Amino acid sequence: MTGIKEKLKDVVRNSPKLRAPLRRAISYYWRGFRLPHVHKTALFYGSTSQISRDLRAGAYTGFGIGCYICPGVEIGNYTMIAAHTAILNTGHKHDRPGTPMIFTGGLPVKTIIGDDVWLGYRCLIFAGVTIGRGAIIASGAVVTKDVEPMTIVAGVPARFVKRRFNTPEEEKIHCDMLDQPPPEGVYCGQL
Repeated sequence: MTGIKEKLKDVVRNSPKLRAPLRRAISYYWRGFRLPHVHKTALFYGSTSQISRDLRAGAYTGFGIGCYICPGVEIGNYTMIAAHTAILNTGHKHDRPGTPMIFTGGLPVKTIIGDDVWLGYRCLIFAGVTIGRGAIIASGAVVTKDVEPMTIVAGVPARFVKRRFNTPEEEKIHCDMLDQPPPEGVYCGQL
């Protein structure tokens, strides 16, 4: 069985004519059956992600394979989430004497990811943070506090690296574009 499965994967991988319809089918499954609050233009790569049904995601959002997204997450338009990124919700209370941590639970909090954010490969986003619009989170970063708009952060814990644009004028042009309603049409020209 494994040999047949690998041959089928090779055929799909090496055939653009099969790859595009398969991506459409996977995205349709996620949007239509699993995630009712996700915009119709969202694109899902692979089916190995674990995503909470209450996820709210805007237009042209892309999800890489193996994403783990907990309840209480809102994502803006044009956001890219690379493979194996985790967006957590809440932890356990550890300061209750006489109660094991597993039974303390925690209150769910909202995690907000703005428009045009890029979450790199294997990012870890802690519960309750807000990632400002236009921010870039480097691969492997651990985000424990809010990230300012139009900034690039990296590291464990994530720290400011630089501004995304060189001048305030470039930033304003980009923000003006993000304020416009997302265009209708085909995702990135074609699948």
